[in-house]
Amino acid sequence: MPQWAPTSGGEFYEAVIGLEVHVQLASAKKMFSSSTWEFGEDANRQLDITSAGYPGALPVINQEAVDLGLLLALALDCEIHAESRFERKSYFYPDLPKGFQITQHRHPLASGGQLPLRRHPHAVPLAGMHLEEDAGKLLHREAETLVDLNRAGAPLAEIVSQATMRSAEEAQDFLRSLQHLVRWLKVSSGAMERGAVRCDANISLRPKSGTQLGPRVEIKNLNSVRHLGLALEHEISRQRRLLNSGQPITSETRGFDPRQRCTLPQRNKEDSLEYRYLSEPDLPPLRADQERLHPLAKKLPKLPWQRRQRLESRWRLSAKMSRELTSSAALTQYFEDAMASLNDLPTSMARTVTNWVLNETLGALRTWREQERVAKQVASSDSLQHRDSEIPPPDRLPAAACAAVVRLVHGGELSSTAGQDLILDLLREPLGIQQKSETWVASIRRRVENRGWSQVRDAESLRTWTDSTLQAHPQQVEEFRAGKDALLGFFIGKVMTLSGGRADPQQVRQLLLEVLRKSDPEASDSAPQGGQA
Repeated sequence: MPQWAPTSGGEFYEAVIGLEVHVQLASAKKMFSSSTWEFGEDANRQLDITSAGYPGALPVINQEAVDLGLLLALALDCEIHAESRFERKSYFYPDLPKGFQITQHRHPLASGGQLPLRRHPHAVPLAGMHLEEDAGKLLHREAETLVDLNRAGAPLAEIVSQATMRSAEEAQDFLRSLQHLVRWLKVSSGAMERGAVRCDANISLRPKSGTQLGPRVEIKNLNSVRHLGLALEHEISRQRRLLNSGQPITSETRGFDPRQRCTLPQRNKEDSLEYRYLSEPDLPPLRADQERLHPLAKKLPKLPWQRRQRLESRWRLSAKMSRELTSSAALTQYFEDAMASLNDLPTSMARTVTNWVLNETLGALRTWREQERVAKQVASSDSLQHRDSEIPPPDRLPAAACAAVVRLVHGGELSSTAGQDLILDLLREPLGIQQKSETWVASIRRRVENRGWSQVRDAESLRTWTDSTLQAHPQQVEEFRAGKDALLGFFIGKVMTLSGGRADPQQVRQLLLEVLRKSDPEASDSAPQGGQA
């Protein structure tokens, strides 16, 4: 039983973390058979004779899954080997009906590579990536364990990081970044709640002043970013506690119990020889020459970190804004299309457009979807059209229409409040046209006029609303004149409410100050700085 203990007590220890992430590839067929499979089907209805290991059932490589794996390897900047081989990894477990798994070990699909992180300013180097088939799933109950073999044989890509991460937070960022990438590339659904991305974490501790690693502990089958963080934090704390008390650490495999928020021992670490790897005799070598890679490289889109860099350099957006805009490729393109419709305005408008896209537009989209769900009386919004869209449906609110709303608000024709209402109104009742941005402006301007949402600037209407507001709040008027300048915001808010959000807030502010100063000759000539709506 491999063990390790420090030679001196009281040292501070740092964690050394590496991850092995299994990504379920977005192919409808299994890795080595033509059998189709889909998540959510009744248990054991999608098991085929190849995955079950029936005598005489021969495996056939799923070339679509291979291409998805190659596309991911290209995005991760891996060295793709011209030839890789499949092997049998033999072990007994109830969810492995054949008694062995077809995987890649000595000759993997790709080596090296790196994954730039979304929330840390560096990339994590990779050991490599290989293809394999999935096992089934065990469902544990109080008195029994059930086996569901539907996903047995499903295509997997396993991405192995180098052990360079030093904290649970960094490891969580790695897992989020990889999940984000596979969704960006559409090589996997990335749905961790469905098992499409699963993670094993390897962790050891060492003195901060040293290089010798402690025994490696592996935490198996972590199926959420949150569980990964909790498991690593507990394991770091457990190992530090053992080391500081002079006790040895055992190299072992552990599982994570989410109810107790702790790791529990499962078995001692197996040596790779125990798996009795041998070349898969029924499969030829897998070849990936330039003839195969070149078309895939041409299909590779701009990657998330490349789009973030462009947003920050071209549009001077903050790292937080660029990260939120690149939460999906569709959302990034929606923003870029909106900016293209506003190319006659200063580039400084990019921050304004970002806020409108991320807050007003996506907020209205969530509201509209919930209203649709209630109206259709369905239990989940998954039943609705456009349910998977990360942006407004193009037949209801394309980027050009969103840009037209921003243009009207920026030009003072529409208040921000009315603009928000207009976004939701367009989702409910689309204009039903696909036109150039100039025409969108004209069409949306007509909608604004028909709804009576145009921003009011004429002095008579503004005077009526401000007079009514001041007459209704005499006590606040006296307090303002006594020096409580912050009440200006209170008055502006009341006028905006009285006008239904249509009054021009800047003109309302000036008019309020003019009226209050005229009624109070001793008031300061300088306008209050606070309270602007």
